[in-house]
Amino acid sequence: MAAGRTRTGLIELLPALRSIHDDDPESEAVNVWVEPEADGHLPTEALYARREGVNVRPCLPVLESCAVIGDVVWSAGKSLLGPGTGVVLRTEHHAFAEAVRRMQRRRSGSAPGSGRPGDDCGRCRRMLVRYEQGRAGQPDLRYECPSCDRAMVGSNARRRRRS
Repeated sequence: MAAGRTRTGLIELLPALRSIHDDDPESEAVNVWVEPEADGHLPTEALYARREGVNVRPCLPVLESCAVIGDVVWSAGKSLLGPGTGVVLRTEHHAFAEAVRRMQRRRSGSAPGSGRPGDDCGRCRRMLVRYEQGRAGQPDLRYECPSCDRAMVGSNARRRRRS
């Protein structure tokens, strides 16, 4: 699930998100990917959700979003929780919902981070942001501190990559 620049729905979802138990074989781990503020910090709503035990991860840009609830698959071209969702599709179909769940369970080296808590910067303690698009528009996946790593652009800064 992804949240855009305004996260009005995140606080209202907290009771439902807290009700999901990791040890329940019928439920899946919940990851909420949010766009950080311009200074690199998580927005207030996302920080609150993180303190409440929700796995919140910063990501730029949020390119798509989906949620599977029962036999219903919600998908959007942008953020389901943001103000500009783009086209939102609601599909109620048991077999399709099961297929999406199976696909979301798959973990590969090309999709690191799902189901795991995010890492903090060793210097300033902000959460590292997952950047999914290169600066020249080429596909890229990296984790950077928007404060420390961006300040070091032009120097010999190392990018944090995960495989």
